[in-house]
Amino acid sequence: MKRSILIMGHGRMGHAMEHLLDARHDVHIWDIDGVVRGCHATLEEEVAEAQAVLFCLPVNPHYEIASRIAPHLAHDCLCLSIAKGLDESGRTAAQVFEMMLELNRSRGTSFVIVTHDPGIAARAQRILRLQDGVLNQD
Repeated sequence: MKRSILIMGHGRMGHAMEHLLDARHDVHIWDIDGVVRGCHATLEEEVAEAQAVLFCLPVNPHYEIASRIAPHLAHDCLCLSIAKGLDESGRTAAQVFEMMLELNRSRGTSFVIVTHDPGIAARAQRILRLQDGVLNQD
């Protein structure tokens, strides 16, 4: 079943996700400068139709972009974020993820957070571990 997937960020990770998903899904791409590939002129319009949003951006703009798109996300939209480092306000990925978890609690938006940090993972409602190619649920 083809899904509408919005990749946010068109650097190395965004290109990798595009390569992995393009043959099986309707892939749209947004980068800091605007819509790279899609049907709409704005990020908000692209987000409104996405079934999944992949944050393939440095942590720097995560908070601002997540806040910007939150009102436009479909209730059942899945968001996946891979981030590290600090944003421009000095917030860590953990602090940005906390805001995403608050969006989950307040709006029901689902986020998949990929991390090596057990402290971040401990805040999630559900934890899946990938070890030696096998996915295990805690």
